Formats: sequence, C-alpha cells, structure tokens
Amino acid sequence: MDSCAQLRLIHAARGVAALLCTVAGTLLGACSNGNQDEAFREPPPTLMQDIVPSGTRIDVRSDNYFPMSAGDSWTYDQIQFGAPTGVPATRVVVTGPDSAGNLVLRETLLGALQDISYRVAADGLLRTDLLGTAVPPGVTQIVGSVVEYPQPFYAVGETRRAIRQGAWDQDLDGDGHPEGFRVEFIQVFQGFESLQLPSGALQTARFSNTLVTTFTPSKLSRPVVTTTIAESTWFASNIGLVHSERSVSTSDGSVPFSPYTLRIRGGTVSGRTLFTTTPDGTVVNVPLVHSALVYDSVHNRYYASIPGSVPVRGNSIATIDPQTGAVTYSGPIGSDPGPLGLSADGSVLYVGLKGAGAVIKLSVPSMTVLGSITLPLASFFGQLFAESLAVSPVDPTVLAVSMYRAGTTPRHDHVALIRDMALQPVVPSGFDINNVLAFGATGTEVFGLDVETSEFGLRRLGVLGNGLAEQQLVSDAIASFGLQSFELRATTLVIGQRVYRTSDLMLLGTVSAAGGGCRILPMGTRVACLDSTFISNEIRLVVADLATFVVQSRPLVAVGPPTSLSLQVVPGPTGQVAVRDNAAFAQQSTQLLLFTSPLLQ
Repeated sequence: MDSCAQLRLIHAARGVAALLCTVAGTLLGACSNGNQDEAFREPPPTLMQDIVPSGTRIDVRSDNYFPMSAGDSWTYDQIQFGAPTGVPATRVVVTGPDSAGNLVLRETLLGALQDISYRVAADGLLRTDLLGTAVPPGVTQIVGSVVEYPQPFYAVGETRRAIRQGAWDQDLDGDGHPEGFRVEFIQVFQGFESLQLPSGALQTARFSNTLVTTFTPSKLSRPVVTTTIAESTWFASNIGLVHSERSVSTSDGSVPFSPYTLRIRGGTVSGRTLFTTTPDGTVVNVPLVHSALVYDSVHNRYYASIPGSVPVRGNSIATIDPQTGAVTYSGPIGSDPGPLGLSADGSVLYVGLKGAGAVIKLSVPSMTVLGSITLPLASFFGQLFAESLAVSPVDPTVLAVSMYRAGTTPRHDHVALIRDMALQPVVPSGFDINNVLAFGATGTEVFGLDVETSEFGLRRLGVLGNGLAEQQLVSDAIASFGLQSFELRATTLVIGQRVYRTSDLMLLGTVSAAGGGCRILPMGTRVACLDSTFISNEIRLVVADLATFVVQSRPLVAVGPPTSLSLQVVPGPTGQVAVRDNAAFAQQSTQLLLFTSPLLQ
C-alpha cells in the first residue's frame, strides 16, 4: 500500500476526536505520483519552540480544573447546526495515570472514537501525541510533548505559543525528497466566568485555543496546505471540561467537519456522580391512567379524560389538584373519552368520545353534560372520531374538530367547525391533513398541523360564518412524525422546538431542546421543553426565552428512567408543569409528575 493510501486510511479511522487532531486531512491533498525531476522545496528547518507570556501567573491548582483519574468519565450533548444531535459524546480515562503521570483518555464524538495520550506533570496537562500515533518517528521526536493546559494559569489575555516544525521524515509523493510540516498551538486564558451547568451556574475557567498545522509538499507544483482548528473551552473545578465550541477551516477550502458544541450533561469524577441527583423542585407523582390532559387556569385544576378500560372510574373526567395531586372523578360522561378542549373562560370542557364517535359539551366545574354531537360517517370507512379539539378564545360555543378514520393510514379525514354543537357545512379538503389544531388569538383563524405524512404541513384556516377555509400552507414545519406540541399565545405559535410568527407563519427560531415538546409557560415569555430522555437515567426540562431562544435553565424533574419515551409537558399554574408519560397518540398515559420549581417562573 502506498503512503497516500495509508494516510487516507488513517484519516478515515481517526475521524475528528479532539481539539489537537490529526493533520492527516491536510496531508491527503498533497499526495500524488509525480516526476522526480520536478523542482522541489526544502522542508522548513527543525524548530521546537515554546513562547510563554510574562506577567504574574494565577495559581488555582488546588481547585483541580483538570481531574484525570482512571474511571473518570464525562457525557456531553453534541450540538450541531443549532440543535442537539441526540447522540451523546463521551470522554473516559481508560488507563493511568501511572507513576510518570501518563494516561489515556478515550473520546467518542461525531461517530468517531479516539484514544488520546496525556501526561499530568508539574507544569500542567501535557499532550504527548499531538499528531497521533501514525506519523513517522522523526516527526514524533520533533513534536514531543506539548503543554495543553498549563498550571499555574498564565495571566488573563496573554498569548502562549508552542511551535514545532521540520521534515516530515517521509517521502509521501515518491519524488525522493521529504515533505515538511509546521504545527503551532496558540492559547489565551480568557479568565473566569459563570456558566450554566445542569446543577446551576458555576464559575469556570475559559480558554481560547488555536491549532494551525501546515503541510509543505516537496513538489513546487503542489500547494502548501494549512488547517486551522479553533476551540473555546470551559473547565469547572473538580469537574473538568464542561463546555467546548469547535470549528475548522482549511486553506484549500475543504471542511473536515462542521462546527459543533459539546455541553456537559453528566459524568463521574473520583467516584463522585456529577451534579445533583435530586429534583430542582418539588414533584408530586400522580398515578393516573388517562388519555388527555388540560389545565384550567380559572379554577386552578387539571382535567384528564379517563378511558373506558379503567375499572370503576372509567368513562369519566378526573380533576387533579395542582398542589396536592389529589384526584376526584365525575360521573360517567360517555363512551371512552379522549381529546379535550377547554374554553378560555373555563366555563365549558369539550370531550371527544372515542367509543361513540361524538363530541360532548360539559359545564365546568360540575362536569354536567350540556350537549353532544355525533360526528359524520366517512364513505367506505364508517364512523369518524375526534382526534384534536380547539376552542375559540373569544366564543366558548365555537370549536374546531379534527377527525380521523379508525384503522387507516393516513388516518386523518377532515377538519370542521362546530357552532352551538352543530357541524358547519364548509370544510377544507380531506386531502389537507390537520391532525392537531390551535385557535388563533382573535378567533378568526385556526392553525392545523400535519403529523402523519412527509408534507409536515402547517396550515392557516380562516373561520367563516359557516365553516373553515384554507388560507395558507407552510410545508416542512416539523421534522418528524408523531406527537408534536402545538400551542399559540398572542402572535406566537410553538411547534415542537420551532417558533413561528402567526401573521405570516415565518419561522422565528428554534429552541435547543433535544426532546422538543415545547410549551409556553403562563407568563408568556418562556417555554418549557423536554430535554433528551433516552440517553440518560433522568427526566430533565429545558427552559428557554421565547424571544431569544436562549436556554435559561435545565431543571431536573426526576432521577431514574422515564416509564416511556413519549413524554408531554402541560403547563399548569405559575411555576409548575405536569409531565405525562406515554403521551403518543392513541396510547394511554399511566402517570403525571406535577413538577413545581422557581426555575419555571
């Protein structure tokens, strides 16, 4: 195998696994089979130089910013293109440190695994394999060990450099002359700053690092290639690396990887589990089999529909006290209650009956039946059933209902308007899917969302005197099939992680919450979303500003695996949300977690 093929294999196997990554990517661009008589350039003279700044150093070694003991491990969210990838990154000390301070750190990120060699020394944390293990011995000898993080720290704002250059000690292109290289590591200590971690804000030490690698082909006809990797890192006392932002650029325009961020979510250091293992608030666990849940801000109560399969209490509406979690039940209201729609004034509750194919109207809080309407039959499919209900915010006698056919794919049939418990005749096309509904703030429009076909359409429907008419469609408004949060407040529409402006359905931004499911909190300026729950042994929320999308906190709700991956957030009174398990459509939730925390206010 020729040298170029070997380098390609090295590059493919190593991936991008650390700030101080391989220069193989730059070498590949220089490989060729050429004429040995072609003019050539000499490699740069050998240089091993460390330039350190003057000034008083900052001795915080007792704070242990770089813990490195065998078994220490860290887990991070990987954020790329503005959103978590859903796959964790990990760093684990797999061996050492030995008597000389040598250790191996195994890093897995962006789908690649790399073992990195370090040495803990009196002058700091040294990287002993800056260019990896696949480079020629002569290069390894020139590069040697490079101080990655010095201790004590140098003065804030001062620049430190480590420069290594010389012959590559190998003729990669077969012209009889060795190639050359230069590596320059540049670091600035930016000082101490507060950073929001899973356990709350904590002081961190911040560094800016730049690694510039230059490969000099011996052939004058081949261009010199330079790769620049930039990283900002944040380290916390007795924790280690808690945040990193990395990017790369090359002189030939190639990009080995897209910029990404690592954000710590957990780990173990010196046998101690990182961050809190208790909820960031109070939690009331309410075991309750139910099909849907809404919160009534007028009467300060949650209402849940109890399916007919529940012994004794089935076919009723449960009322849940937000403070105590106490549950009371109405009498029977009809066959297999499902979706719920609550009027803005808290006077009436509409319920879709999955057993009867009907919608009933209940008075609140007595849960007395005020009226009912049977939904129509569909040709060839029979009885239609309510999939979603949305009540006009200005008229409690007006609601929209999305209907579905049982046992078909797609299941959606059409959406209709109900006035005074009478179906209105004008309906949008049944081919236009509106599984989930939300009424506009003025009551003049309804928004519908397609969650079961790849159109992923968001529709604006005008409210007419005798029905609904489609006015606007935005395709690809969501990114995946199935359960989506869908909520409107004033001029803002929140779908999953995305925030839209209602006037023109323009996407305003995306909240960085791996689990999505964002809902607007009572004050109207923040959203509570689901953090990713399938890669950790916990349930955690993300609280973000609705205007700037900046994450304000990541409160822990519960320790231990969730009972299902389909979780749903339902905002309750100020400072509280209910978290439902098993919330996917047509499934029954089995419990509610009533979570109250100052982080939700």
